[in-house]
Amino acid sequence: MKLNEDKFVLVTFNKNPEIKSEYTLKNGCKVVNSVTTRDLGVVISNDAKFTAHISKVTSDCRKLMGMIFRTFKTRKDDIMMSLYKSLILSKIDYCSVLYSPSNISDLRQLEKLQANFTMRMECAKTLDGNRRDYWERLECLGLYSIERRFERYIVIFVWKVLNGIVYNPGLKFSRKDARTGVTCEVPKISGKLREVSFRVRGPKLFNSLPKDVRNIEFDDFVSPEQNVNNFKQQLDKYLKKIKDQPNVNSNYTKYIENINVHTGERTNSILYV
Repeated sequence: MKLNEDKFVLVTFNKNPEIKSEYTLKNGCKVVNSVTTRDLGVVISNDAKFTAHISKVTSDCRKLMGMIFRTFKTRKDDIMMSLYKSLILSKIDYCSVLYSPSNISDLRQLEKLQANFTMRMECAKTLDGNRRDYWERLECLGLYSIERRFERYIVIFVWKVLNGIVYNPGLKFSRKDARTGVTCEVPKISGKLREVSFRVRGPKLFNSLPKDVRNIEFDDFVSPEQNVNNFKQQLDKYLKKIKDQPNVNSNYTKYIENINVHTGERTNSILYV
């Protein structure tokens, strides 16, 4: 196979000046280090963060939202939700297990997309004309916040890894006893970037689930798709019991009930239920 050397991109993740930031091909062509590049639809940055990708997703979704509101006069919830899920939410969800942000500023960018869209829907006002806030709109629509969706997808992916449905990126599981049930080992980490990576966040989120949800076993007599759907149903039953209070902006922060026991900050993550 003949490859196009002009399209080669080099992205390095290091702070060591002794490591070369360029690569020379056999034909003498040098591939210079890039700050960002696009790989399978995800913008990869040399600081191992996904802020650039989140900015691109936010920009693309805003353009689509403008197109939707210019094209359709109706603001009925069922029609708007169909458009939102197919055109906007699908972009936000794509590869969210990889890029799922823990940084509040990045998370707010994505959360505001959903907040702004639902604010222009029929559900934004009650029958007597009072305006619903973002949390009330989510409850009215039966919709998860962006943060809750991301954590849900991560948990589902970990369960798929446990049951051999998808590729295992290095997760390890243990079944200590009947009291604790199946758990995912949290690797020892050093540094903020590793702490917010899937290898660490995935096991933590999975272990935060009740034992009966973590212990849902794979049924060999039904298809893998049906097994995943069964797990999703049980997971959703649990998540519906937890208040979904996304930190869409500073006006909402003081009303969030969950507290991060390590930092004392208010959080909507299921880790601190």
